[in-house]
Amino acid sequence: MSEYSSKDFFNAFKISGLSKEDGTGPNGQPGNLQEYSFEELKQGVDANGNPIDATQVFYSDGSDAYANRGFVVSFLHVPSNNYVHFKAFINSFNETFNSDWSSESVFGRTDPIRMFKQTTRSLTLSLIVPASSEGEGFENLGKVQSLLSFLYPTYEEVDNALTISQSPLIRMRLMNLVRKTRQVSESDPGPMNRYDLWEHYSTPEVGTFRDHKIAKNTLSRGAASEGLLGVIRNVSINHNLENLELGSFVLADGVVIPRAVEVTLDFDVLHEKVLGWNDSELSAGQSFSDRLFPYGVDVENSGPGFASQKDLDQAMALAAKSAVQGQVEKLKNEEADRNKEQMIQNAIAAGHMVASGVINGKIQYETTAKGERRANKIKKQMTKGKTSRVNPANPVNYPDNADGNTEIAAGEAYRRTLAEFIE
Repeated sequence: MSEYSSKDFFNAFKISGLSKEDGTGPNGQPGNLQEYSFEELKQGVDANGNPIDATQVFYSDGSDAYANRGFVVSFLHVPSNNYVHFKAFINSFNETFNSDWSSESVFGRTDPIRMFKQTTRSLTLSLIVPASSEGEGFENLGKVQSLLSFLYPTYEEVDNALTISQSPLIRMRLMNLVRKTRQVSESDPGPMNRYDLWEHYSTPEVGTFRDHKIAKNTLSRGAASEGLLGVIRNVSINHNLENLELGSFVLADGVVIPRAVEVTLDFDVLHEKVLGWNDSELSAGQSFSDRLFPYGVDVENSGPGFASQKDLDQAMALAAKSAVQGQVEKLKNEEADRNKEQMIQNAIAAGHMVASGVINGKIQYETTAKGERRANKIKKQMTKGKTSRVNPANPVNYPDNADGNTEIAAGEAYRRTLAEFIE
């Protein structure tokens, strides 16, 4: 038997096709949308024998995309290994862990003596099974029908009498929240060294945060078999026929298909392993017998993490300092770029520099004869300790009271700018 089947994907038009009426047939109205089975479309005749005067069109339902990504609720019937997936349109999902204690009152004692008996786990789930097409509504009714059949036992005939051979146990899976806890490999390297992250990068440990960031297959028989084992105590079905906002599809005279079936059920979990603490683990301060119970989360090995609040504060301070320094450097570079561009524009305006072409998208410049004379004059003046009153390549003209050092520095910057663009 193939691992995958048509149960393992969602499409609003999996079993029917949507067509646009051409209006050429006896019953067609131009532009009307009508659904037909693929057999009807292939033969060109509807169920009543009328010719189909329509062109097939295609429609995409967004909820199909989410369901095909694994956001589903699955049920597997253990005796038959049959299974069914529903889109995870969840109205409510609640869990109850109930600890059962016996008590015995003793004369003269304020409180009764308590004796632990067991802890049980139960779930209550309510979900909507929506349909965006007649075909999907028909398929959904079949899925609900399959789920209801899972509530009945398996019989065998013994001496001409039917006898129950297997009880209707169910495995229920709700993505990663309701499933069997996965086993940690025997080669589990143990707690991750927070300073040795890259050594474990290729194989994330089961249950870690990084493991949860990896997509999981929830659309297969195998995935459904990973659900929690238990029994369904009751199922309530609301077809919402009276709901004016939801309503139903009318397939033919006397035939309706609900658009949105509401399924509510109570599920009692049957634990498949002994859960609890043992004396050796308690004395060693170790963890619970199944450290991934019940949600498969392993925080301890999700490193690198921080050993203390002080380590975290230090890391945050370093990150903040680095971010501030990076922003300061960015602002300095932007300011330098603006000043450089302004100096170039001033030099061009003064006739000292012209654009000579573009190489690899970058404008190339060269100095003019006037610019060469100006640069040589500045060089001579600086050699003699003299300064020029105004440097046309500087973005800001000097005030009359500017000192010589300011002009010398600006002149040198201008000379370097010319030299850089000449090169």
